[in-house]
Amino acid sequence: MSKKHGAELQAEVDKGRIQPRTVQNSFLNSGLKALANRRLFKWLVNDSRAFNVVRSKHFHNFCATFKYKPPSRPTLDKMLIVSHSQVEDMLCAELKRQVSVALTCDGWSSEALDGYLGQTGHYITAEFEMKKRLIRAS
Repeated sequence: MSKKHGAELQAEVDKGRIQPRTVQNSFLNSGLKALANRRLFKWLVNDSRAFNVVRSKHFHNFCATFKYKPPSRPTLDKMLIVSHSQVEDMLCAELKRQVSVALTCDGWSSEALDGYLGQTGHYITAEFEMKKRLIRAS
């Protein structure tokens, strides 16, 4: 394919007139796909991104560049539930190992006057490191 022809096709994709070809047989093997899914999930959670990004046609066009089919929104929801349970279990185990934990609460409201309450646990580890962990936010 010539550069000119490739540029014309890309222009049509960018204008939304044609869709990039969906590749069923991805070059990603199952291990790489699982890794890509975990990294996508980590990016969405750690950067506070909306899960709806996976529904964007522009995001799908980007993923098609790498022949990667991202997980669906319901799949991401399931991953979040599993991840939440794992983090909650690790937090409980970590707090149980401490001799004492000081609890603080902080309340605030959004511009829309929605009320929020955060509960944080503070403690000093056996190695004399100060730690704090968000226990709950509602």
